[in-house]
Amino acid sequence: VNTAGPFCMTCDCCVRPRSKHCRVCNKCVDVFDHHCMWLNSCIGAANYRSFFVSVCSVACMVGIVLVTIAWQLAVYIDDDSHFEDRMLEVAHLRSLPQEFFAVLLGVMAFVNLPLFLLDMQLVLLHCFLMWQQITTFEYIMAKRDMQA
Repeated sequence: VNTAGPFCMTCDCCVRPRSKHCRVCNKCVDVFDHHCMWLNSCIGAANYRSFFVSVCSVACMVGIVLVTIAWQLAVYIDDDSHFEDRMLEVAHLRSLPQEFFAVLLGVMAFVNLPLFLLDMQLVLLHCFLMWQQITTFEYIMAKRDMQA
């Protein structure tokens, strides 16, 4: 009988109660949240705050890009001459038609809006998880148990 607490058979050692062995990293992670394929690292007690700040920073950065795109498109639509004057200030942009920039801004918005929405979904999910004081792994396991 193991009286020392949870035991990881893979690592062959005692672990903390909310630890989990990550098959990708091949190590036990204290308060395992998830393995992040984008960071190629496990997210747990040691780095959860940094992970959350990173996700929030990406949301802020993409949000700023979208606001800038919206502002530039508003200037283009509202005051065409002001947009053209600003474009003519940069020598290597003078040969390009201003419609090119309107299309470029539209493409940038098309790419960045879904990224912003997905990232905000992730931010809100982790806000919910922190409020509930559970990890992503615990949330997924609870959902799986409810479906079974």
